[in-house]
Amino acid sequence: MLVLLSMSMVSVMDELKKTNILNCYFAAVSVSNNDVTPQCNEVVLESVLDTVHICETDALRSINKLKCNMNCGPDEVPPVLIKHLKHCLCKPLSIMFSQLVSVGIVLDLT
Repeated sequence: MLVLLSMSMVSVMDELKKTNILNCYFAAVSVSNNDVTPQCNEVVLESVLDTVHICETDALRSINKLKCNMNCGPDEVPPVLIKHLKHCLCKPLSIMFSQLVSVGIVLDLT
């Protein structure tokens, strides 16, 4: 259970009181609306990123950064298995991610 400290440094465990503490804090640090929309100038693009290539080295580097002691991701594949098979997986993963990025799909792995 998350415990918050009030302004008087008292531990608060009640959900409603914690909600009020957070509400007061964020209300105090936020900026009030003055109903003025900022002027935004039109931006002219000088260059366009039309291709992204993910090579085997990129995939291998990402696999090497995996932490073996972590739990499985949404695919339920343990990181230690991916690390052991990294030399077999880096080429197909690089192809798959390059294809996904080329059609504008970015995976949400959360």
